[in-house]
Amino acid sequence: MRPSSFPISPPGQGWNRHSAYPPAGATIQATAPRGAGRVRRACGGVSQPAAGRQRTPAPGAVVTRSSTDRAELLLDLARRVTATLDLQRVLDQTFAALHQLVEFSGGAIQLVEEDALVAAALEPPGPPEAYAVRIPFGKGVSGQIAADGRAIYIPDITIDERVHPDGRARGVSSGVRTYFGLPLILHGEPTGVLQIDAVGVDAFSSDDRAVVLAFAPTVAAAVQNARLFQREQLARRELQDIQRMKDEFLALVSHELRTPITVVLGFAETIAHQAPELSTDTISLFADRIAHGSRRLAQLLDDLLDVAHIRAGELIVRMGPVSVDEAVHDAVAAFVDVDHPANVQLPPGLAKVWTDPARLRQVLGHLLSNACKFSAPGSRIDVTGEQHDDRVSVTIADRGTGLPADLERAFQSFSQGESFETRQSGGLGVGLYLVKQLCELLDADLDVRSGPEEGTRVTIKLTVA
Repeated sequence: MRPSSFPISPPGQGWNRHSAYPPAGATIQATAPRGAGRVRRACGGVSQPAAGRQRTPAPGAVVTRSSTDRAELLLDLARRVTATLDLQRVLDQTFAALHQLVEFSGGAIQLVEEDALVAAALEPPGPPEAYAVRIPFGKGVSGQIAADGRAIYIPDITIDERVHPDGRARGVSSGVRTYFGLPLILHGEPTGVLQIDAVGVDAFSSDDRAVVLAFAPTVAAAVQNARLFQREQLARRELQDIQRMKDEFLALVSHELRTPITVVLGFAETIAHQAPELSTDTISLFADRIAHGSRRLAQLLDDLLDVAHIRAGELIVRMGPVSVDEAVHDAVAAFVDVDHPANVQLPPGLAKVWTDPARLRQVLGHLLSNACKFSAPGSRIDVTGEQHDDRVSVTIADRGTGLPADLERAFQSFSQGESFETRQSGGLGVGLYLVKQLCELLDADLDVRSGPEEGTRVTIKLTVA
């Protein structure tokens, strides 16, 4: 018997996608393990039992029915398949329904992911690697089905040229001979490919193929509804996470802005109402506190604006020759508090570096502030520098609590080593994020060494001007 195909869409309206032929063109992606101990079938990913085994028809399996009986059965099976929005249950119900419609040995449901097919369910279940194979559209038997929008029936895969030689050989060794694959189409677009196979030549009659074709639109709709539901649930969880982060951020910003504002207002009002009663030294002290709170408030606002500009790709840097010695001493004077003695060791004659002086001071300031913030009072902050060829490095080391094991997370915006509820350190949690982003803009290398209770050592390397 000659191989035949069953058109699912009008001629000329199938899809045309191009990729490499598997297995040579197939790629592997990491997926969760599913099932074990089965052999993946060669015809586009259909799985099968071990050699020599045949599936016993499920109780109630139908081989010959009147058209009315089959219509009623299809309606009943459609209700079962579409009764759930859980994708795995939809796939399981699909195979259970197929066993009532036609006798087959193995099957597969491959779903579209971008421009490739990936096995979502195998009957019987296959090894983990079977679910990781990506079959490009237009390549392999199932890839061709998805690309053309036409079913393919192969009475004997051992002699059909459309089947890869390796697949034909595997088919012979496992006893599989007949293959039937058809596209799952919804709104004119492919959602996947449904495949069944059988031991023996020309195992599926025209009636068998017709009833499976009639069932395919139900499967396509059920699968798509389940996938859309999954995406909707994921989107909802993401929105909930975003809302939670937004609430925490607003609470955090409110707290951090309120602190310096309270300081400024408190001392300013004291001076305004009690100035005649205050000594010159006291007024000077209060004025210094007001200035410190104002600088802190300005720094918080500047950091927020910088984060916004970085995310929008609008942050401007103005490069030029900069003295490392001056930048370090300015940053130490501005950002190291009296509770943490700074030990600055810079070799004489350090070359100037090519950078933005304000942004370099900002990077050093955040690193020094973090070193003080997460170190015990009295703990020393070491600042050292050295030059190797055309690179100058500056290292800031503390003896504090150290960064969390997940360093990548520490460099994300609005992230700190402490939870929002229990945090004892101030700040918005954007310091290290800005350090990382600014170093990239300044073409500076960033090296971080840290561990819990081991302190943190951060080195930035800049290019000589």
